Amino acid sequence: NFRCPVGELDLIAIDGSTLVFIEVKARTGSEHGHPLEAITRSKQRQISRAAQYYLRRQRLHQALVRFDVVAITWSAQGEPIIELVKDAFPVM
Repeated sequence: NFRCPVGELDLIAIDGSTLVFIEVKARTGSEHGHPLEAITRSKQRQISRAAQYYLRRQRLHQALVRFDVVAITWSAQGEPIIELVKDAFPVM
């Protein structure tokens, strides 16, 4: 986790020459909807602001950037179902 005054980033990774900011959402049941539904425009803006803060702090102004989302739900048998959505939303 990377925490800063404007928000938090769950994971930061490198995929080739691209810096990837990854939001992880998990749900134990369907009462609150699918985990991907929690990535609202407001949440996207917050993640994007935190990523921009990180890039400025690390002096990575010219970095290629992508935002991915990992959604985790559990099956009826208690097994995790993991979905990776690459390039889930643009920089805002």
